[in-house]
Amino acid sequence: MAGDFIQRKAVSWQKNGLSFAETYMRSTVRKHIDGGMAVYCTMPGEEIFHILDKSNIKTCEQWQDDIMAKWIGEFYSLVQWYSNVYSDEVVSKIKPIDVISRYNALHDTDIRLVAQKYKEKMQ
Repeated sequence: MAGDFIQRKAVSWQKNGLSFAETYMRSTVRKHIDGGMAVYCTMPGEEIFHILDKSNIKTCEQWQDDIMAKWIGEFYSLVQWYSNVYSDEVVSKIKPIDVISRYNALHDTDIRLVAQKYKEKMQ
């Protein structure tokens, strides 16, 4: 879900995908999802987007591409799943700029293997 959400919203809203992904992963909404609050876990993406504080998200002149946005969202979701830590801790330890700088090499590898390797680096 996070991959599709970041892909649809960052790209269609013409915002910087890295800034959008980091803001979303550190948001109160995401903390509620991480905590298993049913109302947030079942909330449609449009509602999440509506209540998300978007004031610090940077605009972009050019978005990388929507496949990259989806890959980054899926990557963070898998790392979080494998490591069993909250979203804000994942983006604190694995900076979006570091992931994007390695994207060309990483995206051709099985994303589950990449997420497992980054999980090991977090520990």
